[in-house]
Amino acid sequence: MSLTTSESGEVQPNGKNNDKSLIGHIVNDLGGVLFAVEAIDKTLDFASKGFRNNRFYQGGIKALRGLSPVVLTSHKIRNSYKSYKEQKKQQYARQKKDYTILKIMEMEHLDEYELDSYEFTIGKEIITWFNTKPNTKAFKIIDFFNSEFESVSSKTMEAGEFYIYVEFENCKYMIEADLQIINQVVFVSNCWVHTTGRYEKIKELRNAIFSEFIKYFDTSKNIIEMNAKGLQTRERLGFDYDVEQFDVSALKSEIEKSVAKGKKRGYIMVGPPGVGKSTVIIKIEKELPDIPIVYISSSGSVFREDIVNVFNFLRSISPCIAIFEDLDSFELSHKQDRIFGEFIEQMDALKHKECIIVIATLNEPENVHSSLINRRGRFDKVFFVDYPKSASSILGVMDNRYRCETGKELPFKELKESSVKKMVKNQFSHADICEVIDHMIINDIEMTEANIDKSINEVIKTMMAVNQCDTEED
Repeated sequence: MSLTTSESGEVQPNGKNNDKSLIGHIVNDLGGVLFAVEAIDKTLDFASKGFRNNRFYQGGIKALRGLSPVVLTSHKIRNSYKSYKEQKKQQYARQKKDYTILKIMEMEHLDEYELDSYEFTIGKEIITWFNTKPNTKAFKIIDFFNSEFESVSSKTMEAGEFYIYVEFENCKYMIEADLQIINQVVFVSNCWVHTTGRYEKIKELRNAIFSEFIKYFDTSKNIIEMNAKGLQTRERLGFDYDVEQFDVSALKSEIEKSVAKGKKRGYIMVGPPGVGKSTVIIKIEKELPDIPIVYISSSGSVFREDIVNVFNFLRSISPCIAIFEDLDSFELSHKQDRIFGEFIEQMDALKHKECIIVIATLNEPENVHSSLINRRGRFDKVFFVDYPKSASSILGVMDNRYRCETGKELPFKELKESSVKKMVKNQFSHADICEVIDHMIINDIEMTEANIDKSINEVIKTMMAVNQCDTEED
């Protein structure tokens, strides 16, 4: 079934079946017209032998042999013609859009310019921020346009193509965002930038946009998340209890002193998944409200250009804290790899006065090259975060989880020694301890020491089941 686009920009079925016909599908599947004709001819030849003495069937088979090449070839020509017309239609639409954009950019001699288009991932929050038409200094927002290139109010965002016309360093750019609006929530599925300027300038424009966005953004209450979809934000988290398996206060103090003296620093937190490495960082979020925090995740394939863009952005907002979560997912295991080389080059190029504090978490140290960890000046300190081992640290994790889920304090202040020993013996991670509480909340189990012990046994059953599985990492 084919699809049509409504006036609102929504894609809808038109109720007509314009898919390739069965004949066309079979022809393409068999390898083209010639192969299909040969296959049909062999089939008819086999059939003619079966009806050798029947003149009626022989006449029909002869007619089919003559008509099949004509029918199949005609069908193929028809589909090729339709495909050609569709390509010409799309080409005309692209040319028309390019001409319209060049005209909006007030290019005097349009024929002398060629409009280039590049993927431009900046994130939906920046697109919606653009819509407020902020008074920026690094670049200028000139106008907004809908899918028909009609100038629209800065307060109007509709589903479909949305264009932001900006000027940056005497060059003009048209940012195009493909918007979807569901229950008044804006989603950006794709984003491009159209320009006649140099490609290198697009990177500078992107960093300028990010830097201006940060000026309007309360970094004391929020953090920044940077990934393949661009830039996103969320509130700072944090919690009250102490992380006993790690000295958070000492790290906090050293970061504050480094920033005060304008020095760069690098830290790696190593340990099995779930032990609380991310918890340590979350604890720091509210402990250091005066320093912008940027989380960087690989989100799939990583390219050299991504690494360059990240570090350029960090330089533009320094002093700041950069969090590389799961550093082993950034393809840094081989020294000859281009990603590794670029990452090392950017780390080594950080100047002390740029004051960028890099904190990385690492689950599998063998998945990154040793020169990344073992050389001071890149990562100056390496911390091993172990499983929670004391009753107070385990109780702190439980209490925080219970508070987050219910808004209330944990009903008890102590744990049975046997329960603590059982969790330590089975190497309960931070995530495992949280599951003890989650299991009881979901199943409406009363928070008592006896029931805590039963919930611990449920988590141990899961551990045993996992150990029995023949799992293999990709």
